Amino acid sequence: MTATQAPVLRREQVRRLDALGHAASQRLRAASFCVVLSGWLLIALTRFERMPFLAAVKEAKMRTFVTPGELLTIEAAVVHEGSGFTITEAKVSVGGKTKCNATLTFRQVPFPNDDLRGHMETMAKRIGFPQQMFAHG
Repeated sequence: MTATQAPVLRREQVRRLDALGHAASQRLRAASFCVVLSGWLLIALTRFERMPFLAAVKEAKMRTFVTPGELLTIEAAVVHEGSGFTITEAKVSVGGKTKCNATLTFRQVPFPNDDLRGHMETMAKRIGFPQQMFAHG
């Protein structure tokens, strides 16, 4: 797999992610979006065939919080894959200013059952994940 960049999330998608519980409070942690989007990137690249688990945070720089209503640019890219592990680089910025960036290592395993895969596909549809990323519809 070559380095791949994920689509930029729109503001309403960020609000939907928040509604799914990925933010701890009214002030959102930009770092959580680095982790969450990297995970979704890996799910997309495997077309919902493999499930990522955060294995390590190699390097992370958290500069500040982001607040509801800010238009976030969230980017994630695969920089290495091998031996069942994938390394991603992710960045969150607002108005061209970096809020957080991180190098993350994920372990990828098959989904343990169709129910969990179906649940993740439902969540993906709920947050407006691109439909072409679904292997099964």
